[in-house]
Amino acid sequence: MKVFVSSRELIFKSIAGQIAEALQKKPAGIIALPTGSTPLGLYKELVEKFEQGKIDFSKAVFINLDEYAGLPQNHAQSYARFLRKNFLDKVNASEKNIFLFNGKAIDLKKEAAQREAFLKKRGIDIALLGIGKNCHIAFNEPGSAFNSSTRIVNLDASTRQANARFFKSKARVPKQAITMGLATIMKAKKIILMAIGKKKALAIKKMLGKPSEKAPASILQKHNNVEIYCNEEAGFLLENALSIEYNNTAIFSEKNLPKKKRIIFVSPHPDDSAIAAGATLSMLANHNNVFVFVMTSGHRAVKNNQTKEQKAAIRQRESNAEAAILGTKPVFLQLGFYDEGEKSFVKDKQKILAQFNKIKPDIVFLPHENDTHPTHKFSRRLALEAIARLKKQPEIWNYETPWGLFTHKEFNAIVEFCDKTLEKKDLSIKKHLSQTKRTKFDIAAKNIARFRAIVIGEQILSDFGRNSPKTLPFMELFKIDGKQKE
Repeated sequence: MKVFVSSRELIFKSIAGQIAEALQKKPAGIIALPTGSTPLGLYKELVEKFEQGKIDFSKAVFINLDEYAGLPQNHAQSYARFLRKNFLDKVNASEKNIFLFNGKAIDLKKEAAQREAFLKKRGIDIALLGIGKNCHIAFNEPGSAFNSSTRIVNLDASTRQANARFFKSKARVPKQAITMGLATIMKAKKIILMAIGKKKALAIKKMLGKPSEKAPASILQKHNNVEIYCNEEAGFLLENALSIEYNNTAIFSEKNLPKKKRIIFVSPHPDDSAIAAGATLSMLANHNNVFVFVMTSGHRAVKNNQTKEQKAAIRQRESNAEAAILGTKPVFLQLGFYDEGEKSFVKDKQKILAQFNKIKPDIVFLPHENDTHPTHKFSRRLALEAIARLKKQPEIWNYETPWGLFTHKEFNAIVEFCDKTLEKKDLSIKKHLSQTKRTKFDIAAKNIARFRAIVIGEQILSDFGRNSPKTLPFMELFKIDGKQKE
């Protein structure tokens, strides 16, 4: 089971992209559709993709998960009408391939048996699910047997109360429904569950706890191909979540950054860590051990009449002040290449390798390969030489700097962040007073982060301006190499 946390816009774009890809591979794929407020955003995205010619539903087969007992398909609150109104009637779905429950059937048990027989014969390629506040999926209420099949069920009081807003009163909400069973849903080749809003947070947490029939959705843990998508409100109780991907780009925020890792940030100069990735490092430091390898003393960039040692001491104090803000652990290597160049390479490599072997990092941050700054290039080369000699190869996060900004296709990961995190990044940069008083790196870094959010949102996340999703106002960019398997 994979759990993703992101904005609702990116969730729906990602799922719609998966559906489009699945139907390209298997045009007659069978898709089980949910109802309720949660999937509305997905249906809107699918309709837009259809209108743009990016998806074809003409051969796809559609079924619904459930239906109220006693409501005809044309009833204002029937799930059949909901699906037609919000999705099926807006795309080129073929009527012969639409199989929706008839809640007004004379024999509901026969209706359930026919659906079960249909699914036993043809199966489900993708089951799209929502989740109720009481952890139900479809209309499988708490207490539903894990081996249950399509059947007639009594609706829980909390479910009827939650759905009362769609009727004139709770008394008008049907007391029974027809639903695909838990065992039936579990036979789907792939299951995608969506959860939007803070009211779903506890249900998501219960779903990921010990499997129990008291929490019907918890059965999904036993399936080998399940993806759970939560917006940040629905996922705020989660301890671990994965980054969502869109257009081959991983999108991180604080909730889904790596956790419980040993991380090394290779900082060629004392202030590169704060300038290049201060926001990301501050968020990572909340859940990981983050070490900043300060490769050089940086004394040449201190413009005063003090000695080399005094200048180095200034920069070390500034790095310590930065670390106190970001929550990182500085390691001052003071490598010789800064003054001696190539002749210090072997000695420096041994020194950095010893530190790598001591920490055994899971992730290493490096200046990206096209960064043109000589100190950055030398630092990267040294680090890669050392990494090549490690028993366990870490994941590499290549970062950009003002001296080496990524071009359009050079990055594959985005870390978005809010004003509060920007303030922490900004303050950490300003602690390098010996640098900011001569060059306004704090202003440059802030403007780069703001510019990235504006441009990336348009170019990468919205297909050059179409349906631009809402993102946080600031971003840092990375290229991840050797991405570890989840």
